[in-house]
Amino acid sequence: MKVVVSYDIIENRKRQKVIDILEGYGFVRVQKSVFLGDIKIRQVRKLLLELSGVIDLEKDALCILNICEKCYGKGIFISRNMNYKMIEEEFLII
Repeated sequence: MKVVVSYDIIENRKRQKVIDILEGYGFVRVQKSVFLGDIKIRQVRKLLLELSGVIDLEKDALCILNICEKCYGKGIFISRNMNYKMIEEEFLII
């Protein structure tokens, strides 16, 4: 399943640990604090456990969003870390 992970982590050391974990699962950084990945559903629990062991629930924030394949295929990605993709007929581009 396609997953977007975004975070707001105060401490550099913890932030780097989260980055290392996400990259270890094959996630690609699309913005400074946003990663996109394709993960098996059975791996999600393990990922959540690893990430929750790093962040401070009082100070930090982490968001994991599942994107269905149909919606992912209609996405626009413009990033130095990803290929440019656009499906014009699905979007009103101004």
